[in-house]
Amino acid sequence: IAYDICDDFDICTQTKDSEVNVELVLLFGEAKKMLGRSSCDAFTLITKKIESFMQIPLIQGSIYFAREMEGLTAGDNDGVIGAGYILTNSILPQCKSVDEESAR
Repeated sequence: IAYDICDDFDICTQTKDSEVNVELVLLFGEAKKMLGRSSCDAFTLITKKIESFMQIPLIQGSIYFAREMEGLTAGDNDGVIGAGYILTNSILPQCKSVDEESAR
């Protein structure tokens, strides 16, 4: 998702990849090293960073598809409605854990 919409959010690297994807690849590499060293505490810290970075494309995707759905009605048979629904529902639990009222 991040790769496909990085232009829409002006966050593409010079190689046209998403900045968040580049960071995630680095973090996954670090996580692999920590597993190899049996460094559980360091691994746990890195996985929390990974989780945070993985939320970025979900939020951006929700915003992107909300814009794409503008003007559509609930009965329209358009794939962007399904994609928007899935992305929005994938990030709502995180929003709810921070602010339940806002997640409604």
